[in-house]
Amino acid sequence: AERHPAVLADLRAAIAAGRVEPCGGREDLRPLDLCSPEEIRDSLATGRGAWVDHVGRPASAYAAIGGGSSAILPQLLAGFGYGAAIWSQFDGSPMPDAGGGRIRWEGTGGGAIESLARPPLDASRATTVLELADRIGDALDHDHAAVVAFAHYAGAASPWHALLRRIGRWCGLVGTFVTP
Repeated sequence: AERHPAVLADLRAAIAAGRVEPCGGREDLRPLDLCSPEEIRDSLATGRGAWVDHVGRPASAYAAIGGGSSAILPQLLAGFGYGAAIWSQFDGSPMPDAGGGRIRWEGTGGGAIESLARPPLDASRATTVLELADRIGDALDHDHAAVVAFAHYAGAASPWHALLRRIGRWCGLVGTFVTP
């Protein structure tokens, strides 16, 4: 927000137009297993407040680049009003195998939240597109609701990913593309 105010203005406009949905989380990336429940709660409150301060509304889905997982997290996320979570780490940290692409992530205290749990595919790699048939087949074989997720930083997707999205707009051959 401070270094790139023009990008923040574009982000606000995209959120207002419904093209982008904010996904966010904690203030820091400290490993959750080193934090007390109160520290996790305070970090979530600060991170949520940052979204409100900068774009005028909180993130509707929880997402984190790193930091691992905690059994208390679903309860805290539900308490903060998050509607969903992306249960994956983009820094390569291992997460427990959820056994499905879309899960109801349950933790301590009876808290639960709908989550995407399969690690996302790297949209910047050509091999992701070449292996897509296998990934879709695996999701259809093992999941109740088949989900294959892609992740990339802005402007870093391969041209093949753009062609997949174009195919998705014209037919259902590769499923439906949605932005979480």
